[in-house]
Amino acid sequence: MLHEKQLLNELGFLKQRIEKLKAVNKEALNIENEKVNQLQSNLEIAQQRVDALEIKAGIAGVVQRVAVEIGQAVDAGQEVALIGSVDHLNAEVKVPQSKAELIRVGQKVLIDTRSTTMEGTVARIDPVVTENTVLVEVALPGDLPDSVRPQLSIDGKIIIDVLHDTLYVKRPSNVKANTYKNIFVLNEGGNEAELVAMQFGQEAGMFIQVTSGVPEQSKLVLNDLSRVGDKITRLAVN
Repeated sequence: MLHEKQLLNELGFLKQRIEKLKAVNKEALNIENEKVNQLQSNLEIAQQRVDALEIKAGIAGVVQRVAVEIGQAVDAGQEVALIGSVDHLNAEVKVPQSKAELIRVGQKVLIDTRSTTMEGTVARIDPVVTENTVLVEVALPGDLPDSVRPQLSIDGKIIIDVLHDTLYVKRPSNVKANTYKNIFVLNEGGNEAELVAMQFGQEAGMFIQVTSGVPEQSKLVLNDLSRVGDKITRLAVN
């Protein structure tokens, strides 16, 4: 009986020891798992840094400008490159400040890229005047020619009005829209030019509307003759 009791005590001691070993091993395993988790976190951070070295544009397009050089260190938020979309393009036209008051959103614009011509619409007028010009943004059609690219140099003509059955002439020197001006007009024989008071209307590029003063098919002297004096009303033409 005594031997049996001793064996039972020894068995109980061994069971306690086993439980303690289980607890110690569990704690050691938890510590190792923490190390694994920490190393995994470090690996993820390192991978994120590696991924951050590769810059991807948020849109599909073409590279318009590269602002860095090979091997250059950059800061967070610094411009690296400018990407332009080839699917959604707008045109920018600079208009003289004196003509900006005639521009309205929705007006038709003829865009000339020197290889093709397309029609657009005034979408926005910049409220700020820069170097005596106003920037006008033009919305272009969705289906653009293949030759159209970002940063392409263009010419734009904004149609502010359409005049039907009107007289017009190439704009004489020093003549502005909606003004009166004395202009020399050739007689039927073409050998004399008489000074005639004329009223001009709207401008259209290099041309200007004639609202009164001469009939259709009249021949005008468009050169600036102000140097000959205001008292001369008739000129002989050789």
